[in-house]
Amino acid sequence: MSDAFETAYPRALSGAPVTDFPSGLIPARVAIEGRSIRLEPLNPVIHAAELYLASHGDAEALRIWDYLPYGPWPDAASFDAWLRDRAASFDPIFYAIRPHGSGRACGLASFMDIHAQNGVIEIGGIWFGRELQRTRGATEALYLMLRHAMGDLGYRRMQWRRLLQPPHLQGKEPRYGVVLDPRRRVARDRRDHQELAGR
Repeated sequence: MSDAFETAYPRALSGAPVTDFPSGLIPARVAIEGRSIRLEPLNPVIHAAELYLASHGDAEALRIWDYLPYGPWPDAASFDAWLRDRAASFDPIFYAIRPHGSGRACGLASFMDIHAQNGVIEIGGIWFGRELQRTRGATEALYLMLRHAMGDLGYRRMQWRRLLQPPHLQGKEPRYGVVLDPRRRVARDRRDHQELAGR
């Protein structure tokens, strides 16, 4: 992966004072409907079995946990307990991703590190089961979250930190309109969440 970063679009600075911007709104736990997928507020009663199968069904499904700071779980009951903790959280706010085609929840994503007063929010905790990986639905899920945060909720800055990235996803950030910020190269250590110096 290259250390080259995109340059910011050149904008003329007017010198006019910047007035206070309105705060963003806290995301409500409501479904977000797309053409090929539906983002549903995480509900373990509804989603646990399908998400467990998508993320623990076989050795290939378990590989998604290689790139996340948590998981996998030894059994469905412990995964369900983890989902219950996530569903009860005010930050992050998790959504199950359900493709219209299969009708099965097979991914998870969240709004996190929410600073509504400053208009800053992050998308994180993202994982896609094999059925969703490299599909139009996966792209649409992230697009819907971006559009909802920036358009409906009034956020001005979106963060998307990554801990480790699967090789097949490296360099795909521009596809989502993401500009890499060299000051935040590594936000956290992958497994123990220790903040790293030298950003």
